[in-house]
Amino acid sequence: MQIKKLSNEIINYFIVGIVAVLVDLISYLLLFNQFSFNLSNSKRISYVLGAIVSFILNKKITFKSNKKSIKEPILFSLIYISSFILNSIIHDFSILYFNSLISFSIATFFSIVFNFIGQKFVVFKK
Repeated sequence: MQIKKLSNEIINYFIVGIVAVLVDLISYLLLFNQFSFNLSNSKRISYVLGAIVSFILNKKITFKSNKKSIKEPILFSLIYISSFILNSIIHDFSILYFNSLISFSIATFFSIVFNFIGQKFVVFKK
Protein backbone atom coordinates (compact mmCIF):
# COMPACT_ATOMS: atom_id res chain seq x y z
CA MET A 1 0.00 0.00 0.00
CA GLN A 2 2.85 2.44 0.82
CA ILE A 3 4.51 1.91 -2.57
CA LYS A 4 1.21 2.55 -4.39
CA LYS A 5 0.62 5.70 -2.32
CA LEU A 6 4.16 6.93 -3.04
CA SER A 7 3.71 6.17 -6.75
CA ASN A 8 0.45 8.16 -6.81
CA GLU A 9 2.12 11.05 -5.00
CA ILE A 10 5.00 11.06 -7.48
CA ILE A 11 2.61 10.98 -10.45
CA ASN A 12 0.45 13.76 -8.99
CA TYR A 13 3.56 15.75 -8.06
CA PHE A 14 4.77 15.39 -11.64
CA ILE A 15 1.46 16.63 -13.09
CA VAL A 16 1.23 19.52 -10.61
CA GLY A 17 4.89 20.23 -11.33
CA ILE A 18 4.19 20.56 -15.04
CA VAL A 19 1.52 23.15 -14.31
CA ALA A 20 3.78 25.03 -11.86
CA VAL A 21 6.74 24.93 -14.26
CA LEU A 22 4.54 26.22 -17.08
CA VAL A 23 3.51 29.14 -14.87
CA ASP A 24 7.20 29.65 -14.04
CA LEU A 25 8.33 29.41 -17.68
CA ILE A 26 5.59 31.59 -19.15
CA SER A 27 6.17 34.22 -16.46
CA TYR A 28 9.93 34.04 -17.06
CA LEU A 29 9.55 34.58 -20.78
CA LEU A 30 6.95 37.34 -20.41
CA LEU A 31 8.98 39.23 -17.81
CA PHE A 32 12.10 39.08 -19.94
CA ASN A 33 10.64 39.52 -23.43
CA GLN A 34 7.64 41.76 -22.80
CA PHE A 35 8.61 43.73 -19.70
CA SER A 36 12.39 43.92 -20.24
CA PHE A 37 13.38 42.49 -16.86
CA ASN A 38 16.86 40.99 -16.87
CA LEU A 39 17.12 37.19 -16.95
CA SER A 40 18.06 36.81 -13.28
CA ASN A 41 15.17 38.92 -11.97
CA SER A 42 12.77 37.31 -14.44
CA LYS A 43 13.74 33.90 -13.05
CA ARG A 44 13.36 34.97 -9.44
CA ILE A 45 9.89 36.46 -9.92
CA SER A 46 8.67 33.60 -12.10
CA TYR A 47 9.93 31.11 -9.52
CA VAL A 48 7.82 32.71 -6.78
CA LEU A 49 4.72 32.60 -9.00
CA GLY A 50 5.33 28.93 -9.75
CA ALA A 51 5.83 28.24 -6.03
CA ILE A 52 2.44 29.71 -5.16
CA VAL A 53 0.75 27.48 -7.73
CA SER A 54 2.77 24.51 -6.47
CA PHE A 55 1.71 25.00 -2.84
CA ILE A 56 -1.98 25.26 -3.62
CA LEU A 57 -2.09 22.28 -5.99
CA ASN A 58 0.26 20.00 -4.05
CA LYS A 59 -1.60 20.67 -0.79
CA LYS A 60 -4.93 19.69 -2.35
CA ILE A 61 -4.03 17.17 -5.04
CA THR A 62 -0.69 15.49 -4.31
CA PHE A 63 -0.54 15.26 -0.53
CA LYS A 64 -4.27 15.70 0.16
CA SER A 65 -3.74 17.84 3.21
CA ASN A 66 -6.80 19.33 4.87
CA LYS A 67 -4.90 21.05 7.67
CA LYS A 68 -5.86 24.65 8.31
CA SER A 69 -2.81 25.63 10.36
CA ILE A 70 -0.21 28.24 9.48
CA LYS A 71 2.49 25.57 9.91
CA GLU A 72 2.22 24.20 6.36
CA PRO A 73 2.63 27.52 4.54
CA ILE A 74 5.51 28.48 6.84
CA LEU A 75 7.34 25.16 6.31
CA PHE A 76 6.57 25.31 2.59
CA SER A 77 7.98 28.84 2.47
CA LEU A 78 11.17 27.73 4.24
CA ILE A 79 11.61 24.84 1.79
CA TYR A 80 10.93 27.12 -1.16
CA ILE A 81 13.21 29.88 0.10
CA SER A 82 16.00 27.30 0.32
CA SER A 83 15.05 25.99 -3.09
CA PHE A 84 14.83 29.55 -4.43
CA ILE A 85 18.42 30.20 -3.36
CA LEU A 86 19.54 26.89 -4.88
CA ASN A 87 17.57 27.64 -8.07
CA SER A 88 19.00 31.15 -8.40
CA ILE A 89 22.59 30.04 -7.85
CA ILE A 90 22.30 27.17 -10.33
CA HIS A 91 20.55 29.40 -12.90
CA ASP A 92 23.08 32.21 -12.60
CA PHE A 93 26.04 29.82 -12.75
CA SER A 94 24.72 27.77 -15.66
CA ILE A 95 23.78 30.88 -17.69
CA LEU A 96 27.53 31.44 -18.04
CA TYR A 97 27.77 28.21 -20.06
CA PHE A 98 24.33 27.59 -21.59
CA ASN A 99 21.47 29.53 -23.15
CA SER A 100 18.61 30.80 -20.99
CA LEU A 101 16.23 27.86 -21.56
CA ILE A 102 18.87 25.26 -20.76
CA SER A 103 19.84 27.21 -17.64
CA PHE A 104 16.17 27.46 -16.71
CA SER A 105 15.79 23.69 -17.15
CA ILE A 106 18.87 22.78 -15.12
CA ALA A 107 17.85 25.04 -12.22
CA THR A 108 14.27 23.75 -12.35
CA PHE A 109 15.34 20.08 -12.27
CA PHE A 110 17.33 20.53 -9.07
CA SER A 111 14.49 22.49 -7.49
CA ILE A 112 11.95 19.79 -8.32
CA VAL A 113 13.91 17.08 -6.56
CA PHE A 114 14.67 19.26 -3.53
CA ASN A 115 11.04 20.44 -3.26
CA PHE A 116 9.49 16.97 -3.48
CA ILE A 117 11.68 15.68 -0.69
CA GLY A 118 10.94 18.76 1.43
CA GLN A 119 7.19 18.64 0.84
CA LYS A 120 6.91 14.88 1.35
CA PHE A 121 8.97 14.65 4.52
CA VAL A 122 8.66 18.11 6.09
CA VAL A 123 5.66 20.16 4.93
CA PHE A 124 2.90 17.61 4.32
CA LYS A 125 4.18 14.66 6.36
CA LYS A 126 1.48 12.71 8.07
